[in-house]
Amino acid sequence: DLYSFCTLLAGTMMSRALLLLAVGVVCEAKTLRWYMLGENIDVNIQFARENRAAMSGFYGCCGGVNVDADGTMTANVADLTNQTVQYHKEGLTYHLIGKVNETGVKNGNVVKAVEQIANLVKTTGAEGIIFDYEPTDNATTEHAQLYANFLAALKKAAGPTIDVGMDVSGWGILDYFSVYAAAGLDIYTSMSTTYYADSALSDTGMYFIGNMTQYFGADHSFFGIGTWDTDPSTCKWDYGWNSTSLQTFMNRYQPQHIDLWRCDIDHYATPSPDMIKTLQAWYQQ
Repeated sequence: DLYSFCTLLAGTMMSRALLLLAVGVVCEAKTLRWYMLGENIDVNIQFARENRAAMSGFYGCCGGVNVDADGTMTANVADLTNQTVQYHKEGLTYHLIGKVNETGVKNGNVVKAVEQIANLVKTTGAEGIIFDYEPTDNATTEHAQLYANFLAALKKAAGPTIDVGMDVSGWGILDYFSVYAAAGLDIYTSMSTTYYADSALSDTGMYFIGNMTQYFGADHSFFGIGTWDTDPSTCKWDYGWNSTSLQTFMNRYQPQHIDLWRCDIDHYATPSPDMIKTLQAWYQQ
């Protein structure tokens, strides 16, 4: 089946560019990625081996790449490269997570770092980088445009074989979809509006998801879902999902891409086997 075929190809450790050249986009028809603490390599690999049929890759939470107000980029290149290498050995994709300083966005200095960021991603061998920028003030079109300018410049510097993405949501500057769509990013991944079951399945959620698909296209719309654990007390947040509501989400929206935000991101516990089973069934369809 498609899942087994793509897993076999991933295991050959072909470069992403060569893989796309060889098989087109068939192996990217669906993705199922988990936010994990990137530096927890051994634990993450064990989790992957136990649940490999319910994941395609990891996002290296959170903020391993930082851009300061003056446009200076900081990152531990050796650590990020090692993380990428280890996860690739498991046949997983790996995306870095970046953060930018708000003052640097507003004064335009963050754009100075785009070549350095692009070179960093290429050096590590990661599939790409997702930026998590969540300012709580100045929710204006101008602010959104300044952030989009940075993202568009980074995508241009990164080229076609490296993913550049951003977190979107239903608040602040994160829902200026028309502005961000013009940046031409590879990944637009949703946060709180879809993390919570009640929100994702509400009329508001339907409108939000519809707008994502309209502005970004189904290929570039990645829907974040909050996980749940066997023991609810181990979760930092209660996102309200169960197998029935998750299946309803799948049936209603027919997503191509799902990103899992761990409810226990700060202290790993045991994700619900029912959740894993539901995700696996969707991923292998």
